[in-house]
Amino acid sequence: MTCQYVFANRVTSPLADKIVVPLPGGLERAPNVMISLLQCKLLSDTETSGIVVKMQEFPSNYFSADNKGCALGVTDIDYRQVGDAFFHYGLDHDINPVYNIASNTRNLTLFLEDSSGDDFSFQNLSAYTFIFKLEYPDQPPAGIINQYAAEIHRGL
Repeated sequence: MTCQYVFANRVTSPLADKIVVPLPGGLERAPNVMISLLQCKLLSDTETSGIVVKMQEFPSNYFSADNKGCALGVTDIDYRQVGDAFFHYGLDHDINPVYNIASNTRNLTLFLEDSSGDDFSFQNLSAYTFIFKLEYPDQPPAGIINQYAAEIHRGL
């Protein structure tokens, strides 16, 4: 597998209605890429029982009855900063699901929900950081592809 890592925060992915994370141009010959959320930190002035990080894109190996995007990970309160009433959220688990998306996907559109499934407003966030892992399948050497192309052209 060939791996790439994508970092996103308020500078690389400014806050709007949703967080849009640009993805690098991948290996165009690869039909798909596996994506997972490795790290996530959220700073909010709102306390909730947990925040679910979701993407609008639908991978081929995911199902949810709510049809509201794909859950990348679940966060919980790491610690509270009592003086300013800020709540620091981090991923609950070291291992998060790995999803199969098209390799020509150029952006991830993220949104947040609380653990009840209600939208969590981005206006409640003062900072956020994400690290994603992209895994591309191994590609055959170019010489093999050229050999197959020549055989197909000759009708073999």
